[in-house]
Amino acid sequence: MIINYFKTAIRNIWRHKLFSFINIFGLALGLAVFMLIALFIQFEFSYDRFHKHHYRIYRIEQNMVLNNKRVQDAGLPPPLSEALKADYPEIEAITRVKGGGTPLLSLGDTKGIISKKCFYVDNSFLEIFSFDWAKGDRKTALTEPGSVVITELVARALFGDEDALGKTIRVDHRYDLNVTGILKEVPANSHIQFDTLISYSSLLATYDKPTLEDWYSNWLPLYVLLHKNHSLEDMNNKIRLALRNHQIGNPYNSELYLIPLTKIHLHSHVQSELGRNSDIKNIYIFTAVALFVLIIACINFMNLSTARSADRAREVGVRKVIGAQRSSLMNQFLGEALLTVTFSMVLAVALTELLLPEFNSIVYKNLEIDYFTNWPFSLSLIIITLLVSVFSGIYPAIFLSSFRPIQIFKGMLSSGTRNIILRKFLVVLQFFISVLLIISTIIIIQQVHFLLSKDLGYNSNHILIIHAKNTTLEKNNLFRNEILQHSNVLMVGVSDYLPYDSSNWTGFSWEGAAHNEGIKVNINYIDENLLDTYGMVIVKGRGFFKDHLVDQDEVVILNETAVRQMRLDDPIGKRIYYEVDYRSRDWKGATIVGIVKDYHFLSLHQTISPLMLRFYSKEMTGGNISVKIANKQIPKTIKFLQTKFNRIFPRQDFNYRFLDEDFRNMYQEERKTSKVIFYLAVLAILIACLGLFGLASFSIRQRTKEIGIRKSLGASVPNIVSNLMLEFLKLMIIANIIAWPVAYIAMRHWLQNFPYRIEINIGVFILAGVLAFIIAALTVFYQAIKAARANPVEALRYE
Repeated sequence: MIINYFKTAIRNIWRHKLFSFINIFGLALGLAVFMLIALFIQFEFSYDRFHKHHYRIYRIEQNMVLNNKRVQDAGLPPPLSEALKADYPEIEAITRVKGGGTPLLSLGDTKGIISKKCFYVDNSFLEIFSFDWAKGDRKTALTEPGSVVITELVARALFGDEDALGKTIRVDHRYDLNVTGILKEVPANSHIQFDTLISYSSLLATYDKPTLEDWYSNWLPLYVLLHKNHSLEDMNNKIRLALRNHQIGNPYNSELYLIPLTKIHLHSHVQSELGRNSDIKNIYIFTAVALFVLIIACINFMNLSTARSADRAREVGVRKVIGAQRSSLMNQFLGEALLTVTFSMVLAVALTELLLPEFNSIVYKNLEIDYFTNWPFSLSLIIITLLVSVFSGIYPAIFLSSFRPIQIFKGMLSSGTRNIILRKFLVVLQFFISVLLIISTIIIIQQVHFLLSKDLGYNSNHILIIHAKNTTLEKNNLFRNEILQHSNVLMVGVSDYLPYDSSNWTGFSWEGAAHNEGIKVNINYIDENLLDTYGMVIVKGRGFFKDHLVDQDEVVILNETAVRQMRLDDPIGKRIYYEVDYRSRDWKGATIVGIVKDYHFLSLHQTISPLMLRFYSKEMTGGNISVKIANKQIPKTIKFLQTKFNRIFPRQDFNYRFLDEDFRNMYQEERKTSKVIFYLAVLAILIACLGLFGLASFSIRQRTKEIGIRKSLGASVPNIVSNLMLEFLKLMIIANIIAWPVAYIAMRHWLQNFPYRIEINIGVFILAGVLAFIIAALTVFYQAIKAARANPVEALRYE
């Protein structure tokens, strides 16, 4: 019997090639989309789960109140680590993780390589995190000052085939470190990405002791490994007020809490993050869209299967007459659905493999499918095949098996009308989803364009960033003077942090402030040329003077937001006092000489906050050199810059990038979301149109006699076409009416994630409706015009 069912199913698929193709290919597209998104989501949720004790690892964060605003920060006071370890026996191990930037690593005074990411960590870092170890003693590798652990890739780059263990490397041509361990490459699904780990005790070489014992500075992330059988809720209650025992007056009203390691990548967006995280909201969006596409594909199957009910009515009647039970008929039709879905799944797997490279380029990942080792994914394919078979085949099976033989043979079964309400509902549902996706796609693309084109308060066009390691004021001035000789080099400025990524903070008070009154301010060191290089505007007072005898180390420029929060009418000449300067550790005051117009020194995910610009004093200088060039002969200009750089910095590689590229990378998540939604919307519409094409073809074929009679009575081709299309276009209007408010609510909620965002306008909804209307009309038009132009004699012979 099963073999007979199989043969019947194959015959039905082969006899109705067009409908079979639409069913199989449409479903395969939906399944392929679902598989790609599922693979991406699986990877996103796998972050940091490869660590042996991932379920016991947490990061400590703090809630602070600054200027009546609650701020979450992963940065903590340096001495907190020892205090927590001593006070809370629940903590098995704790490690500090201090960002070390991207140092130049070399062998002696030779030209070296740039570390992609470096951290200063305690030796317990290697105990808490189970990154794959290659060589050395994991238990003691980072206990001594001057110790460094590098990855195999760095070891090969520096030492080739030689054993790097025990060798000496130089950092920024300033100090030497001993290689005490070698790690394998850090997995891509780790939120901590690095290739160099330096022992935390080595910080004493660059930081003074008071800085590392300051309870009021917040710049050091802490990770803890709790003992087994811990309670997160109990631990949060215990450490919540831990800082108040050490901070006199607790100026920030700080409260500590733990966040699980496995939640950081998708759920944490606080200050002092070690890298850019993803967002769980985008995962929800991708999941919803993938399900929508799959639902549309399943709807196609149900629509076309029920629409073909008349063609299979006689088969059902004959089977019932010779004794077939309804249950056996249902099993047959469900089996046919399973066979169709299986064919679709096989095709979907092929499409997934074909589309995966392009999908990787869209989501900025390097995803791979290993069906044998990734058994949860492979098992899910089998489960999805069964679920989709049941979901898409259950109604057609129930409907077809319900026919009564006497009605069939008497011709009392109305062709295709028994289930017309369901089919209309499913068409509306399909295009409701399609319109919803079109609107969402347009709004997301508009928001991304807004982020990339918004006025930042400075001009980033044609600014090239060159990073110089361990440079001096003399070298920077020499490099500037030489490259300014080129007519295409317009301006050159130097800074510690780039204008869009300034991440050092301190707190300060000011002359005339009340007791304990102060604000948290971002701080950046710049030279006298940086503001002009970026076209930043001084709205009051003056900029920095080139003469270091005038502007040594006691003047600052504030932004407008800082002045507003200080509530000063005339800030010029006022003194400020602050806690810790990341360069001048013992410096406690300065005079305000200028106010710069507000500009976005962080991404547009954050509102503009107070900013303080300090001037390089004496022999101080920075490593970020911003070069504004003319928009002509750019390759030749870059070649000129490289020649001068190699002469002045002979032990460093010339690495450059354009500021606009960095700025675009800041919104990688939004760009990724817009691309994914766009492509998924196109696929959803394509699948919906495939279904609509098949349904229209079948519906119009059933009205062949009606069309012939209308033509015989004198109806024109346009009249018949409009009449045939009207039914489907009515459904499109209903789909739009439902989709518009749902899309508005969903997109309004999504836009709330951005402090700076577009306004949703009615034009987007009208455009989406018109696009969906045109797509549906073109899909049905071909079938309608073909039927309307047919010979009425042939039409009347039909049936």
